[in-house]
Amino acid sequence: MASQSHQLHVVLIPFMTQGHLIPMIDMAILLAQRGLIVTIISTPLNASRFNTSISWAIESGLLIRVIQLRFPSHEAGLPEGCETMDNLPSRELLANFYVAIRMLQQPVEKLFEEMKPSPSCIISDANLAWPADTARKFQVSESEPFVVPGLPHRITLTRAQLPGAFSSNFSDLNDTRREIRAAELVADGVVVNSFEELEAEYVKEYRKVKGDKIWCIGPVSVCHKEDIDKAQRGNNTSTDQNQCLKWLDSWEPSSVVYACLGSLSNITPPTVNRAWVRLRSFKLPEEKFGVLVKWEEVQKAISKVMDKGPEGRKRRERVRKLGVMANKAMEQGGSSNHNIALLIENIKQHATVHSSKDTS
Repeated sequence: MASQSHQLHVVLIPFMTQGHLIPMIDMAILLAQRGLIVTIISTPLNASRFNTSISWAIESGLLIRVIQLRFPSHEAGLPEGCETMDNLPSRELLANFYVAIRMLQQPVEKLFEEMKPSPSCIISDANLAWPADTARKFQVSESEPFVVPGLPHRITLTRAQLPGAFSSNFSDLNDTRREIRAAELVADGVVVNSFEELEAEYVKEYRKVKGDKIWCIGPVSVCHKEDIDKAQRGNNTSTDQNQCLKWLDSWEPSSVVYACLGSLSNITPPTVNRAWVRLRSFKLPEEKFGVLVKWEEVQKAISKVMDKGPEGRKRRERVRKLGVMANKAMEQGGSSNHNIALLIENIKQHATVHSSKDTS
């Protein structure tokens, strides 16, 4: 890297599911817009989900390249072509999926040996443990985005509410969890897709635990100036856009609630309709068919969101203000804009140190 130390090269290794993949791709664009060389390491199926949304950035001259590695589905006991968590046919195969992820370490490290310029920094998903070892092996700074405990407010959770990384429901993933936690401890820093004004107390407490190397650089989706670019991220929708808009236009304003189940949910509209009609037709007490939230409570929650009175206006005004704050954070002089500069400076310093070692 001695001859090309001025070229900062960041390698991004996303996790193989949409909710993690999309912000990582936005982060790649954001860093490339600052003049960095960015390499995204992915697999064919995952790359097909973001190629359209990133093509404009590459065509505009941003130094982004995508390297596709074959996902070892067969070797890990997965169906061929099973490369993302959302297309796993069964949760029983989750451990196999992580085995396949571990198998990517060797081909990635082979890539690192041949990369020009050499990587200055690895930004990997929190669910990937082995990039920490790779970073140490190649003397590369590693930053990984993840959500952490240690919150400043008292929040009570049950064991059933704990996220997957702490759940005992899948004991065959214990080794993977330990690897992920060990990787968190040795990461050079943490990149967060948020802005400091949104959760200032949490950032402050987080820095107490992790030190100063916490960079809130979001919302990273702001790197897309056109709505169409945002819409093209991730997997293709199963419903035509015009059809959705036509249906929405048929309803009164503020009369539709949008509920998102997340990128790993595969429940289909016909399934939802059948379940709803079938359950209601039983005319049994709600507790008899597994309803955890009463219909009345659902109605109250929806009413609060859609309320046209003072409370509803207050909620919508808060959302509007947060949107303004988010955009300001990304503008010149904003907190996220400043944190991006600090992140790049940290990468630059790390690259300079190792460049001087190479030449000595």
